[in-house]
Amino acid sequence: MTRPLPAATTLARPVRPSRLCLAVAQVCIVLGMPTAAGNAQAGGGATASVASAQTAIRAGERLSDWLLRNPPGAGDDPAALAWQVPSARQAQAELKQALLAQLWSARDLQADETTRQRLADWLRSLPVTGRVPLAIVDARWLQANPDQDPILAPGHALVLPQRPGTVTLLADDGRPCAVAHRPGTQARGYLQACIGEAASEADMAWIVQPDGRVQRFGIATWNAEPQSEPAPGAWIWAPRRSAAWPEDFSDRLATFLATQSPTPIAARAAPTQTTTPLAAHAAPAQTGTLATAPVGATPVAIPPSDPTPAAGAHDERPIAAHAAPTETTAPATPPVGATQVAISPSDPVVARPGVYTANDWGFIGLLQTPTARMSPAGELRFHLSRVEPYTRGSVVAQPFDWLEAGFRYTSVSNRLYGPEIAGSQSYKDKSIDFKLRLAQETAHTPALAIGMTDIGGTGLFSGEYLVASKRSGDFDWSLGLGWGYVGNAGRVKNPFTWFDDSFAEREEGAGGGSGGEFSASNYFKGRTSFFGGVQYAPSDDWVLKLEYDGNDYQNEPQGNNQKHDSPFNLGVVYRYASGLDLTAGLERGNTLMLGLTLHGSLADLTVPKLLDPSYPRPLSTYPAGPTDWARMSAEFAEQTRWPVREVRRQGTDLQLVVEEPYTIYLRDRIDRAVAVLHLHAPADVRRFVLSFHERGMPLTDWVVLRDEWVARQTRYRAHAEQFEAVVAAEHWPAHSQEKLWAGPAERFSTGLEPSYSQSLGGPDGFILFQLGITAPTELRLADDTWLSGRANLGLVDNYDKFEYDGPSNLPRVRTDIRKYVTESDLTLPTLQLNHVRALGTNQYASLYGGYLEPMFAGIGGEWLYRPWNSHFAFGLDLNHVRQREFDQHFGLRDYDVTTGHATLYWHTGWQNTLVKLSAGQYLAGDRGVTVDIARQFDNGVKMGVFATKTDVSAEEFGEGSFDKGIYLSIPFDAMLPFSSARTADIIWRPLTRDGGAMLSRTLSLFDLTRLRDRRVGRYAPAGSQAWLALDDDREDGRSIWGELGHTGGWLADKIFSPEAVRPLLLGAGLTGLSATLDRPLADWADEHQGGTWDTLGEAASLIPFGLAAGAGALWMGLADDAASDTARTSLLAAGWTLGAQLATKYAVNRARPEAGLGPHEFRGPGNGGSDSSFPSIHMGVAFALATPFAQKYDAPWLYGLAAATGFGRIQERQHFFSDVVAGSLMGYGIASLLVDEQRTRNGPAITLGADRSLQAHWKF
Repeated sequence: MTRPLPAATTLARPVRPSRLCLAVAQVCIVLGMPTAAGNAQAGGGATASVASAQTAIRAGERLSDWLLRNPPGAGDDPAALAWQVPSARQAQAELKQALLAQLWSARDLQADETTRQRLADWLRSLPVTGRVPLAIVDARWLQANPDQDPILAPGHALVLPQRPGTVTLLADDGRPCAVAHRPGTQARGYLQACIGEAASEADMAWIVQPDGRVQRFGIATWNAEPQSEPAPGAWIWAPRRSAAWPEDFSDRLATFLATQSPTPIAARAAPTQTTTPLAAHAAPAQTGTLATAPVGATPVAIPPSDPTPAAGAHDERPIAAHAAPTETTAPATPPVGATQVAISPSDPVVARPGVYTANDWGFIGLLQTPTARMSPAGELRFHLSRVEPYTRGSVVAQPFDWLEAGFRYTSVSNRLYGPEIAGSQSYKDKSIDFKLRLAQETAHTPALAIGMTDIGGTGLFSGEYLVASKRSGDFDWSLGLGWGYVGNAGRVKNPFTWFDDSFAEREEGAGGGSGGEFSASNYFKGRTSFFGGVQYAPSDDWVLKLEYDGNDYQNEPQGNNQKHDSPFNLGVVYRYASGLDLTAGLERGNTLMLGLTLHGSLADLTVPKLLDPSYPRPLSTYPAGPTDWARMSAEFAEQTRWPVREVRRQGTDLQLVVEEPYTIYLRDRIDRAVAVLHLHAPADVRRFVLSFHERGMPLTDWVVLRDEWVARQTRYRAHAEQFEAVVAAEHWPAHSQEKLWAGPAERFSTGLEPSYSQSLGGPDGFILFQLGITAPTELRLADDTWLSGRANLGLVDNYDKFEYDGPSNLPRVRTDIRKYVTESDLTLPTLQLNHVRALGTNQYASLYGGYLEPMFAGIGGEWLYRPWNSHFAFGLDLNHVRQREFDQHFGLRDYDVTTGHATLYWHTGWQNTLVKLSAGQYLAGDRGVTVDIARQFDNGVKMGVFATKTDVSAEEFGEGSFDKGIYLSIPFDAMLPFSSARTADIIWRPLTRDGGAMLSRTLSLFDLTRLRDRRVGRYAPAGSQAWLALDDDREDGRSIWGELGHTGGWLADKIFSPEAVRPLLLGAGLTGLSATLDRPLADWADEHQGGTWDTLGEAASLIPFGLAAGAGALWMGLADDAASDTARTSLLAAGWTLGAQLATKYAVNRARPEAGLGPHEFRGPGNGGSDSSFPSIHMGVAFALATPFAQKYDAPWLYGLAAATGFGRIQERQHFFSDVVAGSLMGYGIASLLVDEQRTRNGPAITLGADRSLQAHWKF
């Protein structure tokens, strides 16, 4: 039952011009629908009873006040109170229309016409209510949170339903099924009650709670997860996988159901049979019927369009509902037209998540073996394990949900590090591992991952693996194939030997010695073995593991073979706390294993700011009287820690010049700033402009619309009524401003902070450290000129053990680190004079000189080009430096060098990933390139990796082969109970070497101008909603792999259709005709070898790689959405072309021209097929990448660029002419088909925001 609550007056609100029918419908809605009652009576069906209102809404009162005046009666459900707002109806009407249109346009949907028609009729019967979800319907809570407490206005309606006794399941055939609510029962229990065994075919459930919350959970045995139980009156939509309902349709349907009442009125069933033709629903008409009376109208209720189903409508399918009904907490009143069933009296089954823990190597797995499982993105794990003779310490990070990477130290207790340099210390080995997810688990297919161990170390434990994992309830099964150390038992033949016999042998000790080299020639070679196992998690705290190991420990590195009694290992994991796991096991049939894992999500790291000043509560009133600007500036600084330099006014704009305002959580600081400004600024000020300066350079402005900001802070409104209150804007110098106040500049600052440094894994001890205090000091000579320095005093260390200086073949620019940290306890790491200046709108420059870092002193400068809000920036730095004395005082040594780099900064727009590419000369005089890739999470935590390769050879570089490392940056704001702009930066390098060493500059213009970053406003404490969204933000988590299956089905349908016969025959004919030129062009290639011809041939063969790089950059956000989507099509086409051509190569097995066997040597399927000449993969991929862009942008010259690849393949004697023609035709054909598929996805679309608000846009 519903109780509409009319107000004293009803006013029509203006609507935006749209379709005529929508406008008419909205007018009818607002005016109270005088025809609705007539329709209800004329329908002849049962009408739902409606209770009259006790008290009318008072225009302008808050919801909390109304709730206090109208406490809920017996049987009412206050949590389901519906606040209906006219301005929300248009977006909901468009959502309803999009649902009806998608019913008939969804390409992969398996539902028949009758099912689609039934669901369409049912959807049409649902009203467009304008319901806006409320956070919590509690008067006192709303009063304490005014930003969630709406002000009721004319045209609004409140509907308080009675608490029903049922939960309604909407079956994917369009039939509703009402089930008596049972406490503790989750979605799967209601599903089984309605459809019986068919419930096993449902993978996901969308639950629409009576309060309007929409939740989505995995409910199958392979993806079950913790979930909320449906409350009385909830809707459940859980389509069977065989029906192939698109997820976006299910999301939209659930969102639309959230606008409905949980009462029988909104749960009407449409008739099973209909005579409306299918074609009539290509563009369904819009209905705007409101089930409840708006404010000021006569209470009415709309009956079902057909309350009496057709004969046999619900007798066609069996309902597994014949179990004895159970007691319910409320009368089980089913929706009109719905079948009512009851849940079996057995105990409810509570879904639990999969519990995945670390293996002995620190990666998610069993014991010795890996699995395809991953942790959530942002997790960091410290793992320690001991299984004789190995002690492994691992640090593993999960920067993306598809990538697990980390480094490890292994101590081998029965081998020495080196008696000459390390005495009796056990041998230490360093390694880097990674695991990459190739495919996610589905109902019928396992998760699939590929991984490598010890790829960047000595190679003693190097190995590769491919592993699959499948979950079944509390059990998780895995099966994999390992090479190298992972498959050392060699129990099966290496499958790659079917393609090439060279895969049978693996070079022993590959990568050993200096380490750090990537021995690609050994990957997936040598001994091979299956591995696998199962884990059972009887509870969230315990995990039992059993595995079959692929290593028999009879081929251990350093001749360290171990006794091996059994290939089966077993163990148990106890989760002592949410971030602490303890492991014990028996391995090799005879050896005890113990392990400890500390883990947690850095992406979720947050600490309440209990020590910050209390937040000034915004008021809806505006101040009167004169403003004390000095007092306002002082309160502003107290709340934000930002010094105010000037206060200016121009018309209704109030501008504050704020110096050095950077903080990672800009959202909270700006809100605090505006709260202070609103309390003090004159009432006629309409906009606040916060002009952010850094060292005297204006960087950006943040413009605040005062009235909108106050409205957001003091009352809750429908999404359609909200506007962006705070926006970033490029700084623009204003004129004719009145200066109201100027604050003094702080000229001198100093302080004391703790300092810590360490060295890991050296021959003098696994960890060498120093703990001390440091005193950063700054003297500002002008806004843009300052003297800065830092003194450090070491207090506690074990550097007395630090004796070993590693060998070096280069100038010792870094390997003298021991002398720099042991010579003196009191040091002066930096002391320098700095000057910066803005050179126009987007250019900045700096000059600096002095003691620039602990090891070098000198002078330098930097220039940076950084457009506001851009994806890109470019900088140049040049420095001439001399090496400092070891005591880090004022003396200098003889070595000097000029060093500098050109650096490109690229915000990819993809999962907030930043790429930095630097090229130049390093401290040792070597020249090369540094690549730095980092992912930053929404709470500001950053995970990154870097690598440098210079013109120094691996032998000359020494151990490690090239400079590389991993780093982590954590904002203090995420760790401390008070706000801070500082960050904790942790960098790990396997070794400190002299090659690829950059000058450690403390002044970086890119860091200094970070307020111009397009994402600077998006970071917020974990758990809070993103504040600033950009229109061209790329969707996180996009996966080319995930779309291969979908596009594969499309391609198969097209290629094997009758319409494809003619193009296929034409292609075959062209290929055969081109074969007549195979011999002449092969002879030409033989005569044109060496010199310029070779250079041209090599350049032409690189064209596909350039096209792939360009498509990848466009896909990840280099340009607009249209270019990104076209690049996606290109990459998918290239992937399918590559797969199709590899299969063709293996089947045809044609000899290459360089073999000298002629164009007619076809060996058929068998060994060596992967090296077949026919067809040309280079040509196929080039045309696959070029075709989508050539067709979309009408650029036929791209075909010429792709065709130039053929010149290179023929000149290099890798392909015959017919190979090139066949490859190009395959790439062109596959890409053209996928372009057609892309066009079908273009058009207007409704998407759901993070708060489930509705947004209309054009979908490319």
